[in-house]
Amino acid sequence: MRLALDNKTAPDGRPLGSACGPSCLPLRGQVMAHCSVCHNTFGGVTHFDAHRSGGYCHDPASKGLVREAGLWATEEGHDKRRDSAALMEKARASRGKNAQISKPVGDVLALF
Repeated sequence: MRLALDNKTAPDGRPLGSACGPSCLPLRGQVMAHCSVCHNTFGGVTHFDAHRSGGYCHDPASKGLVREAGLWATEEGHDKRRDSAALMEKARASRGKNAQISKPVGDVLALF
């Protein structure tokens, strides 16, 4: 299945290849990849690559990907993301309500 190219629009109705807008997920501090053609966001480059072949976007679900919280990934990828989020939340809770768990150091973010 060729996603979007059949009718020249992205899944959200915008013209194919249009600039990303407010409906596109912002890339957060996670490993994520966003397709500027079909405007789907993926849980990593491997998942992004899985939806592209022959220069076309394909339905991510047909490639074994599952959409959760606006992000396409494998079920295992979503499990890892949930585990990481739970660990971060636990770290925040152990440091108190207003404590920072990271701070900028030069151009990088240091975790402590």
